[in-house]
Amino acid sequence: MKTNLTKSIAFAMLASLCFSCTVDSVNESETITPQQVQLNNPTCSEADPVARLTNNGTVNFNLEIYSMDGVLLASEYDVEPGQATGWKEFQVGETLFSLENAEHADSKIVFIMDECTMIDLEIDSNNALVPVTPQQL
Repeated sequence: MKTNLTKSIAFAMLASLCFSCTVDSVNESETITPQQVQLNNPTCSEADPVARLTNNGTVNFNLEIYSMDGVLLASEYDVEPGQATGWKEFQVGETLFSLENAEHADSKIVFIMDECTMIDLEIDSNNALVPVTPQQL
């Protein structure tokens, strides 16, 4: 009896995962930039670092990217729930990523971003930043 109950619970969890997935439509106005093509190019050379934000939370978020000198390098404001920004290019160096909103605690992280690196920031359903590290393009 206990084995059947465990199997039933596992099946119910798997079924709920399968039926909770959605397919997003492609926005025809979006175009692929040369920088996005380089993301799949293993021979990347001298490309500026890039970042984007995906908001899976329940409130709008602002993304600001700063140099350690306090210079604003790139930004995107009012990223709505369920939306993602495009890839934002910025200068190489130690970089502060600031994610802010009006209702929840702000998140700030610092990484050294070299040429040919990317960071894909994500807000989870609890409006918290998912742990992330930069990747090579």
